[in-house]
Amino acid sequence: MRVYHWALAGSWTAAWLVEPVWRQPHQWLGYGLAALLAWRLAYGVIGPREWRFASFVVSPRRTLRYARQLVRGDAPLSPGYNPLAAWAIVAMMSLLGGVALSGHLLTLERFWGDETLESLHAGLVNSMWLLVGLHLSGVALASLRSRQWLPLAMITGRRRPH
Repeated sequence: MRVYHWALAGSWTAAWLVEPVWRQPHQWLGYGLAALLAWRLAYGVIGPREWRFASFVVSPRRTLRYARQLVRGDAPLSPGYNPLAAWAIVAMMSLLGGVALSGHLLTLERFWGDETLESLHAGLVNSMWLLVGLHLSGVALASLRSRQWLPLAMITGRRRPH
């Protein structure tokens, strides 16, 4: 899963960086992102139990309860995804799907130069960057709460138990 995460993060950033200069690599990176997304969706349904969406995405009610606990400072530490992180994953995957679909449509003759679709694509990209910022803020907060630097676990694959 770490390889997927870093491939996704690296491809997303690279696609964003090269877009104004190199259209073709931007498109290739976009198709790579779509393939990574498709793989994760399949893995989230038929993969190992701990990586299935059903094992970590909880109800909105439980998520709101967790958010209230977090604000009060008594939210439980989680060895995996907390409820807010799980829903952030759902939101980012949904946005990424929209970015990929709108980007692909812009390559078709029918939609080439369609300003409405271009604006939608740009808006989805900006929304994704907003979620990435929230994700990074959540990682920072979770790192402070758990007293361990969580990005290190995404590099080494090892995380201290709570």
